[in-house]
Amino acid sequence: MLTLLHNPGVKNLLKSIPLLLKALLIFFAFTLNGVEAQDHCPITLALDPSSRMLIDAPSDLDFPDILTTNFTVPYKNQSLGLIKEAIWIKTPLNLDRDCESLQWSLVFGTAFHDFIDLYIVDGDQLLAHYALGDRRATHPILGPQRKPTIPLAAYINQDTSNKPLTLYIRIASQNALIADLSLMTDQAISDDEQPILILSAFIAATLFLLGVLSLILLGMTLKIALTYYFIMLVSYSFVLAAVYGWLNLTPINSDPWLTIAQATIALSFLLLSNTVLKLDNLFTKTYRSLLILNSLNFVFACYSAFIDELQLAILFSHLLGSFTIFMIMLLSIRLFKTNTIARLYMLIFGFMALSLILRTAFLHGLLPGNFITNHLFALVGIIQLTLLFFTTLSYYFLEFKQLVTQKQQLIFEQEQITQRKLFLRLLAHELMTPLAISDAAARNLIDDIELECKSESNQKLRNQLLNDITIQRRALKRMQELVQQCLVSQQDINRFSDGETSLKLILTSVEHEVKAMDIDNRVILNTAVPLAKQPQLIIKGDHQPLLFAMKLILNNALKYSPEQQKVELAITLEPLTLLAEKASQQLIIEARDYGIGFDHSYDTPKPFKRGNNTGNTSGLGIGLHIAQDIVSGYHGQLIIERMDQGSRVRLMVPVYLSNDFTTEAETE
Repeated sequence: MLTLLHNPGVKNLLKSIPLLLKALLIFFAFTLNGVEAQDHCPITLALDPSSRMLIDAPSDLDFPDILTTNFTVPYKNQSLGLIKEAIWIKTPLNLDRDCESLQWSLVFGTAFHDFIDLYIVDGDQLLAHYALGDRRATHPILGPQRKPTIPLAAYINQDTSNKPLTLYIRIASQNALIADLSLMTDQAISDDEQPILILSAFIAATLFLLGVLSLILLGMTLKIALTYYFIMLVSYSFVLAAVYGWLNLTPINSDPWLTIAQATIALSFLLLSNTVLKLDNLFTKTYRSLLILNSLNFVFACYSAFIDELQLAILFSHLLGSFTIFMIMLLSIRLFKTNTIARLYMLIFGFMALSLILRTAFLHGLLPGNFITNHLFALVGIIQLTLLFFTTLSYYFLEFKQLVTQKQQLIFEQEQITQRKLFLRLLAHELMTPLAISDAAARNLIDDIELECKSESNQKLRNQLLNDITIQRRALKRMQELVQQCLVSQQDINRFSDGETSLKLILTSVEHEVKAMDIDNRVILNTAVPLAKQPQLIIKGDHQPLLFAMKLILNNALKYSPEQQKVELAITLEPLTLLAEKASQQLIIEARDYGIGFDHSYDTPKPFKRGNNTGNTSGLGIGLHIAQDIVSGYHGQLIIERMDQGSRVRLMVPVYLSNDFTTEAETE
């Protein structure tokens, strides 16, 4: 080891170490000085404090004139709202000499201005003019840009004078004008773009997922609310794409479509809210007023987009959208206690109202621009759309659950009806058989009495027996009619909807039935139907149930009238005040009696319910109820009218025109 240290080469190497260390120290010193010179330079600069603005500049004011114009308003980042004229900004490019070597650019914070002009001036000499904006073609050198960004490094480096460069910026737009400019290095632009890319990707993924889910559910359920939701989602996506500047990468002129999209959002949200909250049923006047206003606003927005005059339409959309949201929020508060969906709506409105108020206040210059006002609208909008999607989903889930419950109840009731029909058929069979046997026995007994009681001495006994047997047969006949009524009330509904019957056949059948019923000549039949002029008139369905309903109201009139009192049966045609499909007339079968009439306790026919004035007249109170059920099968109605003496019961059935009025029933 000692031998190695005494070696001359090693000795010279050891002597050179201090010199190497000294050289390294000098190198690091120069490097650190260079880093310090760069480190003290910020990568983002606001415009120079001496910057000035010219607001509402005349449209004919051009660059040569602007050089001699006095700028008086101090510049600050702000939204100027919807102003018709352009604004000019004059700012000196004062940069620290140590920072001029950085790659500086002028960056516009707003992506949706129509026209942007930048003039770079050195003294009185114009160095460059950049014409940008979403109403202009893509700049041939800069290419498509999300946010307008103009590089300044080339002009800063070629400036050899002691005076700073001056920038003249002109901004014009039919949308909200926002003065938001800054100087940024390439590094700052990259750093600023990264969170926007992440946020945009998150928003786009969320909107895409919500759109796919809503389309899938729309295809599965075919519910109109999901259509309204999807339209609102697409419109909202378009607005966000314009606000964040992504539409600037396309050849689309976004302003007209943006105006229509804002009106569409308000209208589709109103329609969606009506579907899930039933506003038209509960608050008819309020909802329809909002619907008319928003529909007119949508038409006006489309017209404004067509003529390219957008500012008034944008203002109306902002005001009416805010008013619509406020009104629906009030209606939701009124439904809060009774409607689960209304409670979810209140949560949505909390986010929506906050974002809308802040964004509108910023656009109209009432709030300063910052990260919150720039991005809250998008973030809260995504939360709101997500909540609205799940609210719509909850609505249809509750509706589906209710439908399942109703279906189960319907199945249960159908089973009950089937059992009741079976019971009635069995009961009718068990009743009709002994009744028929009893009636046959009574007829045989009458024949036996006629044979056995021919002598005059037995005439009194004969008459007494015949009278008793006649009373018994009437009772048996009444019981048979009662059973028949119960069976007819269970007839298949298809008899009221299948086929058709001509009015001529109905009138003929009514005459036959009345003659068969009117043994005592108490019925006055009056038919006032001009069949000669309208032979093609028909009713839809089989005519037999209608004839049975006519017999029921006629029997009712005869039963509750004095025995010798006449009863009127009138058949007429009257025009329909409310059209039912293609029907313009209705057949009226009217039974008019002059008996005890109906008291005020009997308003509508109900099973087994009779008026308080029926006295000792027999009956179960099911005749008019069965007649009402029958006539409702023809989409008609039964009306009871109290008269000064007696009553009037009317059967009203829609009458239609038929090219082929010779029906199967008539042919038979």
